Amino acid sequence: MIVGIFRGPSKYSPYNNYEGTLQRRNHVINRMIEEKYISPEQGEAAKQEELNVLPLYRGDSEFA
Repeated sequence: MIVGIFRGPSKYSPYNNYEGTLQRRNHVINRMIEEKYISPEQGEAAKQEELNVLPLYRGDSEFA
């Protein structure tokens, strides 16, 4: 997921566009299969993984 976000952090943010994030992740995984970085089996297993996105912290911190 991180690799896919570099292309468009706002567009592919799971907080703003969950479905777009999944599509981009799957595109990156497909490219990794095509370039033989991973096997098709590894790619399919990776695409079945759920996105575990932590909630955004919006506390009193100046860095939030």
